[in-house]
Amino acid sequence: MVSPYRILFVDDNIRFLNSINRYFMNRFSFDVALSGENGLKLLTEKTYAVIVSDYRMPHMNGIEFLTKAKLLAPDNTRILFTGHAGLEVAITAINEGEIFRFVTKPCDFELLADFLTVGIEKFKLHVSRRLERPERLDELNLTPLLTREEISMLLSDISDER
Repeated sequence: MVSPYRILFVDDNIRFLNSINRYFMNRFSFDVALSGENGLKLLTEKTYAVIVSDYRMPHMNGIEFLTKAKLLAPDNTRILFTGHAGLEVAITAINEGEIFRFVTKPCDFELLADFLTVGIEKFKLHVSRRLERPERLDELNLTPLLTREEISMLLSDISDER
C-alpha cells in the first residue's frame, strides 16, 4: 500500500533517482527534482511530508536547499544525503536546515525506508500540533493574573522603596 503522504527527493544524479523510483514506487508517493531550484518550485506547488536532498549539487547545495525549503514548508521533515560526510557539513545542516537525519551514501534503502516512515510520522505530529494551537496569542483567552492598575501600583511601590 502506497503512503498518501508525499516525499520529495532532490538529487542531480539521475541514476540515484531512478533507483529510488524503482525501489519505493509501491511504498511511497514521491516526486523527484534534479536541482534545488526545481525542488523549490515543487514545494510551492505541493505539500511534502518529507524532503530528502543530496548535499553536493551544482548551483545550490543541499544545505542551502533545505534551509530555503524550511522557510517554504516548516512542518516537513528534512533529510540530507551525502557521500562526503564531514563534521562541519553535519553541524551546518543541523543548525541551518534543521535536518532530521544526516545519511551517508551509499545507504541501505530499507534503512532509508525506516527514516522516511518516521519522517512522515514526525510531519503528521507537527501538523496536528499546529492545528491544535491558536495562531495568535490573543486567541488563547488568557486571564491576566494582575490588572494594569495592579501592575502600576506594584511598580510605584518598588520605585518608592528605592
